[in-house]
Amino acid sequence: MTDAAEVLKEGEIITIRGGGSNKFFKQILKGTAKGLDKFKIVQSATKISTDVSGTMRTSGRDPVKGEILEVVLQKL
Repeated sequence: MTDAAEVLKEGEIITIRGGGSNKFFKQILKGTAKGLDKFKIVQSATKISTDVSGTMRTSGRDPVKGEILEVVLQKL
């Protein structure tokens, strides 16, 4: 979030997707991620369709398992 806060201009949007097992995404959901104070929530955590989540991969290139959520933020 700190990197995104530096790169994005005021009013620009970022969409973040992740699952409950991802420690970084958990920080966003809990509101504890560094740099999150530079954003306002446009869309709270919303489950994405299985059509989309079925195309997602982990950093190890394995299919993502479980429910995937999406959060949309706007740079202040």
